[in-house]
Amino acid sequence: MKRNHIIIPTDLSEVGQKAVEYAGIIGNKWKSEITLIHIVPEIPLPDGDRHMLTQQKIFRDLEKELSREVAEIRRRYGLNADFMFKEGHIFGQIAEAARDVEGGLIIIGTHGKQGIQYLTGSYMARVIASSDLPVMVLKRETPLEIPQHLFVGLDFEGASEAMLNVVALFAATFRAKVTFVSPEDQRGALLEVREKLEKNVDYQPEFEVEPEKGSAFIQKVCQRASENEGGIALFKLEERSEKARVQRLEGLLAGNLTKAPVVYVYSEK
Repeated sequence: MKRNHIIIPTDLSEVGQKAVEYAGIIGNKWKSEITLIHIVPEIPLPDGDRHMLTQQKIFRDLEKELSREVAEIRRRYGLNADFMFKEGHIFGQIAEAARDVEGGLIIIGTHGKQGIQYLTGSYMARVIASSDLPVMVLKRETPLEIPQHLFVGLDFEGASEAMLNVVALFAATFRAKVTFVSPEDQRGALLEVREKLEKNVDYQPEFEVEPEKGSAFIQKVCQRASENEGGIALFKLEERSEKARVQRLEGLLAGNLTKAPVVYVYSEK
């Protein structure tokens, strides 16, 4: 995971601002660049100068508002920031924009109704599934805290190289504790995980067995993160078809009934 560029999809709502503030907290440590991305739905307009002028005004107003947001990020956090907007559907356009600017992490806030910041369930799953970058999802209730404790849900699969890179980056930067949570005893596999992490962090990760399955296991991991100050839950996504990714993500998103921030990390291709 590259730490020098954070991507924030935003519809300029309150919870979109939450993502900006969280990015400011971690971006300060990473000296990251921040790019705000706003997706403008493609709305067919009748031909004519009047409709053309209406569309131009929409883009001018968006540019002014995004420019103000970027100026505030630069002033408040001292980070390089920019913005871009694209026409099209949020499914795919966010991922395409993130690739265009060579992003390293996407942070998205959600209410759970409509629009970018209102996505939930299968819609949010499709947005996340369209990107190969790690995606952090925040809720309106998510506290703005420096990451202090990472809870990595291993499910019945081990930790991928991509996941370990993300865990090591957060742990090393913020000196955060790491707890691997699994529904079965995988202590043998954890030894290999420790050897890889010890190159980047100066302590032993912890290990917990949580004998739950499916959404109950997801909820337990997220609950552990929610109960700890600066807690973050992390889950790995296997390289599968987009349909399989969406189904997996729907379960993960539905399983988090807490306020904890959650990072979804794809295995390396």
